[in-house]
Amino acid sequence: MFAAALVNDLGLTKTEAALPNAIGMAMLALMSIPGGKLQDRFGPRISATICGVLVGLGFILASFADSIITLSLFFGFITGAGIGLAYGATTPAAVKWFPPQKRGLISGLVVAGIGLAAVYQAPLTQYLVDSYGVKNTFLIEGILFAAIILILAQFLKSPPAGYVPLGTEAPAKAAVATTGREYTPGEMVRTPQFWFIWLMYGCGSVAGVMIIGQLAIIAEIQANIAWAFVFVAILAVFNTTGRIAGGILADKIGRTNTLLLMFVGQAVNMFFFSSYTTSSLLIMGIAVAGVCYGSLLAVFPTLTFDYFGMKNG
Repeated sequence: MFAAALVNDLGLTKTEAALPNAIGMAMLALMSIPGGKLQDRFGPRISATICGVLVGLGFILASFADSIITLSLFFGFITGAGIGLAYGATTPAAVKWFPPQKRGLISGLVVAGIGLAAVYQAPLTQYLVDSYGVKNTFLIEGILFAAIILILAQFLKSPPAGYVPLGTEAPAKAAVATTGREYTPGEMVRTPQFWFIWLMYGCGSVAGVMIIGQLAIIAEIQANIAWAFVFVAILAVFNTTGRIAGGILADKIGRTNTLLLMFVGQAVNMFFFSSYTTSSLLIMGIAVAGVCYGSLLAVFPTLTFDYFGMKNG
């Protein structure tokens, strides 16, 4: 929604309007690593509090941006960094409370909140942009999001040392295969599995991120639809559905089988996406893209925990 508003209200080109979001996505990926280390050292409450400060600060400063450079700095780098820390603070803290056979479901439920946010944020942003302009929308949402995150962050905590989740199965009976070893970060990066997981996640996320960041513009150019905020909300619903369904599938049929199913589905969908020139076809394509992309965000954390353990995974 912001990309389309930046084009219409500030006169940016479509390429320029996409830059802050692209930088934000890159920062999300980069900051998830220090976010995880920050969570390990200081706990999820401190990490999430820093996240709230950065997200709010980035939005608020973006309201004063007068060029694509400052907008990219404030919204892309600062807000993106805050969102990256959120991933590192929330998912590990939640998963540690539950047994391995529930990790997929719990990861899916946690990251579903991120996907579902667009259901309210898309119409809210559209309303605020129409009523107050894009700059004031950054300011209002910055204050609102910072307040919500800072309040809720105070309720996050990790289980005590030595905690064994209720329902943890013995290794011989466990339905989900794990290595049973706690890898250090140095040991992780020296295994081929780490780089395979990293590469799969990077490539698999491209389609979803591309659609999410450009959906309003895609709907306008490809199907001549001006009410794109509805499609953003639809994408959010299926993105959320994919995160929960992907987590459940990963627990039931295995991480590898779930990933294979989602990769094939996304590949076929992307091959035909440029031919979706009506609202019904676009909704179908959005649904498939949302489910497949959302599932990755539930499966990959659990896959990482399975291979490398909970301590540093």
